[in-house]
Amino acid sequence: MAIAANSTPPDDSRTVVPSRVPASLFELFYGLFVTIFLLAGRWSPERLDGAENTMGFLLEPRFWCCVILMVCSLVNVVTSMRPRPVFQGKDSYLHVFSLSFLAYFAFTANWGPNIWLATDKAVEMGMLICVILSTWVMSCSADMRAVWGAVCYSFMVMMSPLAILGLSSFDGSRVAVLGGGPNVFARNLAILLFVLTMFADMRKTWKLTAYLALSGLCLLLIVASGSRGALAALLGATLLVLIHDYRRFIINMIGLCTLGVAAFGILSATGHTARIIEMFERRVISNTVEKQNMSGRDAIYETAYNIGLDNFWFGAGLNGYKAITDASYPHNIFLEAFAEGGIVGVLLLGAFVVVIIGAAVGSRNLTERLGGGVVVIVLLAAQFSGDMYDSRCVFALGVLYVLSVQHQRALERMEAYRARRAKTIRPAPVLRYPDRLGAA
Repeated sequence: MAIAANSTPPDDSRTVVPSRVPASLFELFYGLFVTIFLLAGRWSPERLDGAENTMGFLLEPRFWCCVILMVCSLVNVVTSMRPRPVFQGKDSYLHVFSLSFLAYFAFTANWGPNIWLATDKAVEMGMLICVILSTWVMSCSADMRAVWGAVCYSFMVMMSPLAILGLSSFDGSRVAVLGGGPNVFARNLAILLFVLTMFADMRKTWKLTAYLALSGLCLLLIVASGSRGALAALLGATLLVLIHDYRRFIINMIGLCTLGVAAFGILSATGHTARIIEMFERRVISNTVEKQNMSGRDAIYETAYNIGLDNFWFGAGLNGYKAITDASYPHNIFLEAFAEGGIVGVLLLGAFVVVIIGAAVGSRNLTERLGGGVVVIVLLAAQFSGDMYDSRCVFALGVLYVLSVQHQRALERMEAYRARRAKTIRPAPVLRYPDRLGAA
């Protein structure tokens, strides 16, 4: 089953586009439930009424997503006829860093100030560990380029209707859908914008029209959400792609201008022009530029930093920030790691981040750069809002992206080795014996 056309656009790197590799049924199924896990979060039907979740972990969608992902990865290994690719042996350090940090962070529950708060967060860390473990099991036999493409495709299919729903529910306040928060919604819209660009087909008019319409809608809703962190993350990822793809800078700038025109056209057609402009002026220009209002983030950051200094080596323990300050979280995953896991947690998290940033910087074609942009979006957004579980996209998408890039690089090295071997091996010479009878 192919999730997109199996064609390779002309590029200087001569690589296969990861999002266009044919996916098997298990790979597509796995990518679908990874996307559901990322989008569902802590969601339950009770949140539609604005009530707190009282269903328990066993009845939440995210728990069953973890179970399905583990079962799917194990069944794929058992039923697959392909052996483990030898070139994926170097991906072990990626899982070592990610699993070491998550396991250590969950282990800090042993010295947390509040055992009940620590236990709740430890369960969430356990879910993240299950997802990362399933990616490692899946990589034993699956084509991780196809898995990454399946995740991107599923994200596009599931998030696009939510974007349209967000536009229909916009009433002048910060836009969000299904009882979720505006910051997470804006981050997912920024991811959707980059994913849409991955699958954009400029050769067909209707596909190009749909891409411009959805992309313009994403830009408008990000502004309408009032999330300054998502705007900063989108800007940072866009600059990374433009700088990295400097050879096509003019073409990319023309594309951005076209996208801006499309967003302006949708803004004029929706009738929310005054509301969205007012939201941008109030949240970005007035609060950020003129008043330099950080919505209390500066005090939160300082408090988390001081807690980390007081417990320098191993932190205050899991959910220690909430137990000490009665606030939810520090709104920055590095400060959260420092406050609750100490300098050990920061070093483990930093090692993992260095790996995924290295893969994003080392991308060789436009689609890989867009995938790296997705990783940069979730990483930058995690520095402004959300706790460690809210930033699950950093771990899940980061691991899947790096595995897909490493899979592609290994295939390229294998093909290059075979080409060199074919040139060096010469056919055996034909031995010619003298005709002794004729000579006689």
